[in-house]
Amino acid sequence: GGNLQDASNKKFDTFARKAIETIVPDFPFENTIFDWKVDPATGKFIHWSELVPEFKYDRNAPFFNLIVPTVDSTRIKYILRAQVDGGNHVLIGGNSGVGKTVIVQDYLDNAGEGYISQTKSFSAQTSARALQAFFEEKLEKIRKNLLGPPSGKVFLFLIDDLNMPLKETYGAQPPIELLRQIINVKDDRNGGFYDLKKIGLFKKIQKTQFLAANAPPGGGRSEVTPRLLRHFHLVNIPNISDASMKTIFLSITSGFLEIFPADFAALAEPIVDGSLEVYASIQKALLPTPTKSHYTFNLRDLAKVIQGLLMVEPKSIADTQQFLRLWTHEASRVFRDRLIDEGDKAWYDEKILAVLQDKFKETWTVEQIEAICFGDFLASVKPAPYVEVDDYKHADK
Repeated sequence: GGNLQDASNKKFDTFARKAIETIVPDFPFENTIFDWKVDPATGKFIHWSELVPEFKYDRNAPFFNLIVPTVDSTRIKYILRAQVDGGNHVLIGGNSGVGKTVIVQDYLDNAGEGYISQTKSFSAQTSARALQAFFEEKLEKIRKNLLGPPSGKVFLFLIDDLNMPLKETYGAQPPIELLRQIINVKDDRNGGFYDLKKIGLFKKIQKTQFLAANAPPGGGRSEVTPRLLRHFHLVNIPNISDASMKTIFLSITSGFLEIFPADFAALAEPIVDGSLEVYASIQKALLPTPTKSHYTFNLRDLAKVIQGLLMVEPKSIADTQQFLRLWTHEASRVFRDRLIDEGDKAWYDEKILAVLQDKFKETWTVEQIEAICFGDFLASVKPAPYVEVDDYKHADK
């Protein structure tokens, strides 16, 4: 069930329960079958939530490097480790914004002393020649016809956005075909690439494994040839549930507000709840059309709202009301500024006012929201503080 689409998880759960009942009568059927694993120490079933590590907010880490452990991420990293330790290649799939790259990169950072790693991000312009140059640069030359990692190590390459390279005239993707040729290391006829200067010199590659990540085809992404996919163990990361999204963003927001006065802590939960409500509503109400093809909102947009809050310093925020104005500003910059229709903007204004009333018990007007502006362009020092703009004449200069 590791490579199922979200909609198929319930179907598989129903099917698997019937089979498990006859084999493992004492299986704990609370929640779903995906929520349990066998504890190797005791042989008993334990819930994945018991294995989720504690999150500690790192104020100095870049926002998109902050990883809040969840049940889903813990499961994926467990499978990753098991597959890599078994010598397999792994392809992680999932929609944009679910955290594929961050989860795999976090695994690579903690893979252990027996591994070294490098990341290569594919784009539409990635060529086979550039990819070969990348591998020749990162791998050590063991012999003139053999490349590999340093002695005693295994090289792990993360190929991000695997399905981005453009197809050529006859439908092939040259970087994908080169990657397939490299991966096929157990075949004496392949398992490397030809030297681009010395005719006939074939360079083999040893002790190298590949992890890859890609979103579903569409929007510039192509279908990857089965000739490559056959080498990979496929794992799908499901869309993040509302509960997981709240856990992630509440952990980050609460950690950030720890250095603010005590009364700020009470804002964390309503801010996250309000952000989730605006995000969920705009996804349902403002769908992309031929004239509004950019109306595509994903988890990265929601994350940018929270990221904006983390740009201020306590000395720049006088009270909780100003922090609430900051949140309203960030939500409007991420969501409202993308809207091109006056009717859509009016819908958003009504929504944000309703959320302010429901989550914060605040009665504001559209004029109040439109007047809010934060920026880092007022001060001449670098890095400039992110502050509220209240002098528009000075800001216009």
